Amino acid sequence: TILRFDSIYDELCRSSECVVRAANELISSSRLRVVMDTVLAIGNAMNRGTSMEARAITLDSLLKLSTTKSTDGKTTVLEYLVKILLQKHSKAKAKDPDDDGGDEDPAVMAIDFPKELPNLSPAARMLPSDIISRTSKLANRLHRAQKEAEASRKESTILVKEQIGRA
Repeated sequence: TILRFDSIYDELCRSSECVVRAANELISSSRLRVVMDTVLAIGNAMNRGTSMEARAITLDSLLKLSTTKSTDGKTTVLEYLVKILLQKHSKAKAKDPDDDGGDEDPAVMAIDFPKELPNLSPAARMLPSDIISRTSKLANRLHRAQKEAEASRKESTILVKEQIGRA
């Protein structure tokens, strides 16, 4: 029971550490921030002339990037976003083709934002329901181990008292 408990605990620790690292990467990614700022600017440009001005991006609006068409009816907003980011990146590379991008402006390197998020993909594969289930199993095993330890302690106490009584 103890060995199984340790393995479940270690696995949960690794999983939660990966999720925390991914969250920190998302928060601190300067390149992703540029991408999101660009998405917001595109959205506001599309809404120009209406009473709608966005100050934030919803998950729903991100999902719509691949289906919402531009005014030409052919290009999606996602394709337009990639085009803008690639143009910035290409212009920078044209200026200095030997530059590896190490010290590049985040606005120029935004197209490479996934490089700043190495833990995102592994964390995304972790299902919250699975983590909750494993946590519940861990709690149940801990509860059982506590009961076993208490029963063992009581049994030991009885055996010691019996031994003392015989002496």
